[in-house]
Amino acid sequence: MKRLLTVLLLCLSFAQSANAATAWYQPTPYPMKKMDGSAMPQNINIVHAWGGWFNNSYNLTLVRDDKLQIGGWGDTYTSPVRFDLTGLPATVDSAYLYLYALPSGSANPSQVSLWPITSVWDPATVGWNNFPTTSSGYYWPVSTAVNTWRGYTISGWYADWKSGVRPDDGILIWPYNNDGTQRFDKFVSSKSTDDGHRPILGLTFTPTLELKMPLPEEDIHG
Repeated sequence: MKRLLTVLLLCLSFAQSANAATAWYQPTPYPMKKMDGSAMPQNINIVHAWGGWFNNSYNLTLVRDDKLQIGGWGDTYTSPVRFDLTGLPATVDSAYLYLYALPSGSANPSQVSLWPITSVWDPATVGWNNFPTTSSGYYWPVSTAVNTWRGYTISGWYADWKSGVRPDDGILIWPYNNDGTQRFDKFVSSKSTDDGHRPILGLTFTPTLELKMPLPEEDIHG
């Protein structure tokens, strides 16, 4: 009877596909210093998110504070960001970058464009004089919406990152229409204490639960 049960189980396989689900990935901030005042490691595999802003005038190197900002008042502000994608789904139906827009103090918002970064960069050294290289990007219509989320599709880039076609070096947020006329946009950064509004990756995918038989004979009979 034991042998017959084992033979029957060898013929069975069970796979169940669930409905599409959306996962929200929102890394928490990481301290810059240890309790003794020494510097904390800032490797992307530890902190899970990099980001900040710099411009071509007063802040030539990356500023890592509570905001991301683009545009300018006669100068140009830009913001690079990067997420550690380890452990996230390999295949998704869609991927979006969500940024929470803040009042910018400008009557003229910038036109947001996203550009995939194609060079390795370090938050300690990246800046206007050490500018990361990028490939072709996309821009979106100007939005005046503030104190709300704005979503930007990055599905193709995410697929390339996870498949290895494109290195995961992050995204440059750039003011597409910056013309020196006081255009400006601000967003909550991953370093912000506003934990409900830090940047998010929204991933829609269909998880698959697969159960295979046979189970070990000792698990069946004890």
